Amino acid sequence: GVLFGRLCEGECEAFEELVRRYWYPLARYARSVTGDRFSAEDVVQETFAYLWRTRPNLSPFGSVRALLYRTARHIALNESRRARVRRRHARGMGRLLGEPRGDTDIEAALEMAARAELRRLLEKHIGALPFRRRQVFLLGYVHGVPQGEIAEVLGISLQTVRNQMSAALKELRHRLRTYAE
Repeated sequence: GVLFGRLCEGECEAFEELVRRYWYPLARYARSVTGDRFSAEDVVQETFAYLWRTRPNLSPFGSVRALLYRTARHIALNESRRARVRRRHARGMGRLLGEPRGDTDIEAALEMAARAELRRLLEKHIGALPFRRRQVFLLGYVHGVPQGEIAEVLGISLQTVRNQMSAALKELRHRLRTYAE
């Protein structure tokens, strides 16, 4: 759109508007990938830094939203991999040094316990979806990204997006129905 074109020309106001418009939705999305608020903030910051750095080489005719989500997804997945390696290393060092093994998810467990039961169940079942299906569902229903842009963000066909979305909804309805009975 026009805003993307202005960004590509180096207009700071356009960049600031994109940050205002997409910072929080991207942070929520990044948190769904990394599972950590602080990592998600880092992901969004890196996403916008990448956008600014690469603006002269971008085509202003694409979807800036798809570009932002695709970039955030890539950075978040890399951050998740790095975090898993760090946790594994820390656990290994703890065993080596004879330290007691603690639950690394205590904070997350306490946070979930404070939420309403339905939300907890829904998050549990969304988290249990296969990875691609979960990504399609979160982008579409939680972040309101149109299906065509989801396909672009994830590098899959529009039909695959539709199939994954349908399967996610069917699976969530089935799992939640057993709790409603």
